Amino acid sequence: MSTMAESKDSHSNRKSWFKILGLGSSKNQSPNVSESQTTNILTEDFWVALSTSSSLESRVNKLHQFGNLLETKQLERRDIEKIWVETKDLLKASIPPNVRKTYFEFLRRLITCQYRQLGMLVPMFYHELKMHSYMAEEDIANHMLIVNALTDHGKNIYMLEQEIGPHLVQWMDQLGGDEVYLSLLLNIIKFNSSHLGREIVKGIVQHLCDHANSPSSIKELQSLLKVLDAIICYNSLPQECLQGVIFTMCRAVSLKEMCDQSWKLMRNLLGTHLGHSCIGIMCQILESEPYEDFSVSRSAVFFIGMGLWGSKCVTSLMYKPQSILPSFQYSLKSRNAVVGFEIALTCQRLVKKFGHDLHVSAWDNILIIIPMLLEICVDGTHKLQKLVSKTTHDLLTLIEQLYETQAFNGSVEKLFEITSSCLKDRPTESILLLLTHQSQSIRPGRENWITGLNSLMEKYYKASMDTAIRLNTLEILSTIVLNNMDVYEKDLLDVIVLPLLQNVSLESESAVLDNAIEFLLQVSLKCKTSRCIHLLQLLKSFVQLRFNFDSLNAFSAVECALQGIVKVFLVKLHSPHSSHAIEAYHWLIDFLDHYYENDNLLKQPATLWSVRKEVLAALFQIRANSKLLVRLSNSSVMSSVTCFNAEASLENDFLSKLPQVRPSSGNLMSVYLPFCDAFSCFVQCLEKERYWPVLEVTLNGLFTLLDNRILILSVGADALDHLAEALTGLISNATKMSTLICAPKGFKRSDLQASTLYPLTVLTSFHEYLHISRQRQILRCLESGFTTRCAKQCICAISLCMIGMTSDALVRVLPSILLHLSQMSATTHLAPAVLELLSSLSQLPTLYANFVEDQYMSVFAIALQHANPAKYSLYIVSLAHHVISMWFVKCRLSFRPDFIQYIARNLQNVNRTKSSDSLQHSLIESCIDVMARYAFSDSMPVAKQPTQMKCFAVNGQSATWLFGNRIITIKTGRCNDHSTIPNQLPQIGDFPPLTNNSSIASDPASNDANDRKMSIEAPAKLQTTMNSNVVSMRHRHRSSGAVLKRSSGIEFPVSVKEPIVDSIPEQNITADRESALTPTKVGTSWAEINIRRPSGNTSFLLFGHQLNLVSSLAESDISDVAAVSTFPASASDLQVSQQEKINGLPALSKSPAKDGDSDDSTKQGSPLTRNRSHTVSSSQDYVQGAAARARAKSRGVASPKSRGRLSGPVASPMNDQSNRNDANLTPGFVFLQMFQTAMVPESLQRPLLLPNTATIDRAVHVLDMIPPYDTWGTGVVYVRPGQGEVGRDILCNQHGSKRYQQFLDSLGCLVSLPDCDMSHTYLGGLDQGGDDGQFTYVWQENIMQMVFHIATLMPNHENEDSSKVRHIGNDYVTVVYDDNDSPQYVPGSIYQGQFLSVEIIITPLDLGFNSVRVVYHKEEIKDMMQIREKRTVSDERLGLLVRQLSLHANMAASAYLHQKKPEYFISKPLSRLKQIKRIRSRAIQELACKNESSAARYSSLDESSAYPLEEFSDYV
Repeated sequence: MSTMAESKDSHSNRKSWFKILGLGSSKNQSPNVSESQTTNILTEDFWVALSTSSSLESRVNKLHQFGNLLETKQLERRDIEKIWVETKDLLKASIPPNVRKTYFEFLRRLITCQYRQLGMLVPMFYHELKMHSYMAEEDIANHMLIVNALTDHGKNIYMLEQEIGPHLVQWMDQLGGDEVYLSLLLNIIKFNSSHLGREIVKGIVQHLCDHANSPSSIKELQSLLKVLDAIICYNSLPQECLQGVIFTMCRAVSLKEMCDQSWKLMRNLLGTHLGHSCIGIMCQILESEPYEDFSVSRSAVFFIGMGLWGSKCVTSLMYKPQSILPSFQYSLKSRNAVVGFEIALTCQRLVKKFGHDLHVSAWDNILIIIPMLLEICVDGTHKLQKLVSKTTHDLLTLIEQLYETQAFNGSVEKLFEITSSCLKDRPTESILLLLTHQSQSIRPGRENWITGLNSLMEKYYKASMDTAIRLNTLEILSTIVLNNMDVYEKDLLDVIVLPLLQNVSLESESAVLDNAIEFLLQVSLKCKTSRCIHLLQLLKSFVQLRFNFDSLNAFSAVECALQGIVKVFLVKLHSPHSSHAIEAYHWLIDFLDHYYENDNLLKQPATLWSVRKEVLAALFQIRANSKLLVRLSNSSVMSSVTCFNAEASLENDFLSKLPQVRPSSGNLMSVYLPFCDAFSCFVQCLEKERYWPVLEVTLNGLFTLLDNRILILSVGADALDHLAEALTGLISNATKMSTLICAPKGFKRSDLQASTLYPLTVLTSFHEYLHISRQRQILRCLESGFTTRCAKQCICAISLCMIGMTSDALVRVLPSILLHLSQMSATTHLAPAVLELLSSLSQLPTLYANFVEDQYMSVFAIALQHANPAKYSLYIVSLAHHVISMWFVKCRLSFRPDFIQYIARNLQNVNRTKSSDSLQHSLIESCIDVMARYAFSDSMPVAKQPTQMKCFAVNGQSATWLFGNRIITIKTGRCNDHSTIPNQLPQIGDFPPLTNNSSIASDPASNDANDRKMSIEAPAKLQTTMNSNVVSMRHRHRSSGAVLKRSSGIEFPVSVKEPIVDSIPEQNITADRESALTPTKVGTSWAEINIRRPSGNTSFLLFGHQLNLVSSLAESDISDVAAVSTFPASASDLQVSQQEKINGLPALSKSPAKDGDSDDSTKQGSPLTRNRSHTVSSSQDYVQGAAARARAKSRGVASPKSRGRLSGPVASPMNDQSNRNDANLTPGFVFLQMFQTAMVPESLQRPLLLPNTATIDRAVHVLDMIPPYDTWGTGVVYVRPGQGEVGRDILCNQHGSKRYQQFLDSLGCLVSLPDCDMSHTYLGGLDQGGDDGQFTYVWQENIMQMVFHIATLMPNHENEDSSKVRHIGNDYVTVVYDDNDSPQYVPGSIYQGQFLSVEIIITPLDLGFNSVRVVYHKEEIKDMMQIREKRTVSDERLGLLVRQLSLHANMAASAYLHQKKPEYFISKPLSRLKQIKRIRSRAIQELACKNESSAARYSSLDESSAYPLEEFSDYV
């Protein structure tokens, strides 16, 4: 047992030892293997069969059978050893080869399958095999396979380290290309390289290189290179083998399949300590005599380039490019294309990566290599030579790019010398760079620089060159020539420019042609000699030649040339060389003439349309001053060119009369510009042009050009007549629109007509040079446009024609125009233009002087269509009422009664809408009131009490009634005891308008006890506060001036106009005068009737002797008297009373007396005031006084109350008959005789006696403060040259030009402010004491007045311009007379206030004409007026046009203000009407407080309700 245990322990120790040595069985040994299993296989019979005693055949069979079980069975080492011992004899050479081969196969399988069990058997196997020397290749291979199996494919050579190396070298001869052998060799090197000696490695490398130089296949070569790579990576390559390895890799890299692997191997080699040696060897290869196979040299270049400068270069190599490039240069001596191609690629790689850092010497080498490369491919027939050429030129391009970025450190001259030597193969960019370089050397100061420039042009501008090169050549030429023309103009033009471009018309390249033309134009612009004419001649010949072509390119070049000629004309016109501009001008005219005379071109209107447009636009810039010197519209400097011609002036009367600067005869033709030629082209364009953008430029250009009257008149009357014919043809020709092309989308005939109207309207200002028939043709043409979309423009044009044309042309056409307008449907679009036409026509009496009833009816019909507030804006409605009132006053007196019914009926139709618009009702009432006032008379709206009233007694009585919309005040009394009626009382009719000197103290309204400045505008609410120093006095009327000053005993004479002739027949006046001017005895009774209406005031003065109608009056009759005094009178009675004598007494004064109620006025300046409680009694006081007197009569004493209310003798029954007669002629008596009626259909017609209260007194006083006519204020400023934007300087101007003064005279009448009667003249707040100057201008009509706040008439105050701003800044409209040519006045420069709404800017033109434009500062007013185009008008008509524009702008501003503030009234009559209604309302309220039953009878209608209008024509 112990023996067995010891044996077991020794076996265990042995296993552990083998396990430590790696030879024992593995722990991963198959669990299926067991001793019992192997025992079952290895029987005694098995061993007998393997023994040498058995036959070879049986032994082989047994081995074969046993070999099949080896893959699944694991043997014990002793069994393997025993099998080996029994069978190793089969390795002998004497054994047949097939048996030996089978045994080798069994042995390889045994080793492979039982490799883990071999252990110490491996060296035993190896040594046994080593003992047999085999000569047969098959045996050697089998031997190698056994070794491969013993070493685990070369991975484990444990215990074989010393013996295996020689075998590996030995086998290289027989098995050098075998795949298994190379794999064994590769693994041995990778895993056991340290066991291989230097000689072994050297032998292996040598054999590998030998086999690699002549491989049997690519696969074999790849395997060989893998082994070499392993040697380089895992072992130190012997120095001796380096050259062989390099040659091997240089040959291998030439193969496409081996390129990457070869480069990888070489990169690994270069990364070792042998890297520098490799570079040196490869450089030696390049410098040595060339091999027959140039692939080695090419590969050497490749490896050098990739290793040193490639993307994956070896950074450890420190070779400089300048040390390598000479080897490249030497190798190029062979002129081999393959080597050259690789060198070119390598140099390209070097430049691309390290070009920025290359040394000068390296660049020198490269610049030597490039020409050598170009020599190789000089023939360029072979494909490889083309590749070399392409690569070399790419290299050259890289170098040029470095040069452009200033990164090239080599010789620039040598670089561009190379480029110049191969121009035909260089790209365009390279040649352009060469051109730039060469041009830099051409500059003044160098010898023969002009010759060099000429050579450069001849070399590069020739037709064979690329277009871009030729363009760059022209650019270089342009730069040099234009920079040096000032000094070398003659040489440059004669030697280079003119010869080079003499055949420019034959140029085929369009781009070169365009640039050549542009260059010629630039030279022409800078040329100062007559050579400019030669340059332009080249262009002209080109244009004439190309005009016959049909190609678009030809026309494109023509466009370019003509555009340049246009530029020459525009630039040189103001230069000292203006003759060049005249030459260009003639050629432009020739072009237009040729185009419009060529039928083929006219059929193609789109051809050259842009250049036609540009040429016409340039010609439209021509302007001339009064001396006929020409300039351009955008320049303020006059040129030396004149449009005066001595021969032409003989035919043109206008030119012969103008003073001009006549040039000397020697220069006459060179500086003469015949503008008539351009004007003829304009007419041709209007007649023949079919391209709308060109025609549009012509129409717009004519519109602005016609402002320059001198230039236009220089063409003669016939040309103007032709222009008028062409313009009217555009409007009347129905087929013209169908021929136009390129018109905007939606463009219609009306749009064409509208565009034509603008120049046609301005042309009317030349009416004196047009025949009357042509003027009428223009008017009829405009009238025909009423039915088109441009009707508004036609109406505006006719309005301007009415102002500008003579009456001879208008009188025949105007009735037709008015009739046409009356038949048109009224629209909101046309309303402003139509009403402004009628308003302007009312200021032209020469046009409507011969109107008959039909024309007046047409005017009223047109205006009444626009009085509907439901359809039109407030501005249109108010303007319509203004037109109706103005024309009613303007029409003949005999026609007026016939129009009353027509106007009232149409206004009633407007009022049928039952609208709640009280403003509309008030407008209608105001209009009816105006007609009632002016139906039979031209009386002024403001009456003045005659100064002769001072001769009457102060004793008298007064009462005031409100009857409808009238306030009637009646005063009665008697003359003083020692006075008689003067022999010269005022005539019946109006107050003589401002022609008689009268004392302002006689006007009651002019006396203000508190001496304060009052506004003429009625306040929104009645004011109850008054100055504490003023007693309650009633001023019945107030003048329209804004500032009322009190002056004691001073008279203010005023002289403005001639008196208006009364319409009453002379015989009636004579008869009345005879009866009225008879001296009257003491005690004659008098009565004054003062009627206040919205449209004005009227006064009547009655004288007579009345019997005592009542001898005594009982108390019981008092109530009857009071009742009778309130009976109303009918309207018919009132009207008749104005025309007839009352109770046998003639009405001596109808309206000379103002609507005041004053009794007396003294020259000592006593205030003309009346207190109702003293000298004047109201109707209520009169009734009460009558009752008191009756009671006193019965008692025989006077009433204390009557004594307190009446001044003068106390009434008593003892008084004489004359006193009783005076008492009987009372206000109530007069009122009842004139206005009483028995039946009152409406409460509105019931007379209302106004109570004697302070509230009513103030209300009536406010009414008197409101003028019965519209008042407007307009500012006028003058802008001197240089004051376009400085508002303060503009306001400080104290005088203007002569034409400005003429303009002021045409605005209105000049009045003296200190001497002006403010009761009849509206001054707009101007101070009469001198603070606002001494004079101003006013415009007066029956129904309106306008004052002009003129800045030049106002004094300047030190450091203050607020006085001017106070007036002008509060005006809605400002007129700016802009005498500043450049820069023009900037709207809004004077001030920016809340009131400024419109600026009317006047720009004076030549020959007494002006341009007027309207600038709006409120968009709402712009939408109301719709005046946007500028207007041209003569100096004579300028004031009329500006007055009308100011009037309409003021009315629009008032309408706009009313929309924002409804309490603001758009007219003064409306304010008066509103105030009268307020007085009625206040009186009824006070009456209701005392007696409600009485007040009920006077309940007035609601203002917002519509009520029937009283049409009075049937009873007058």
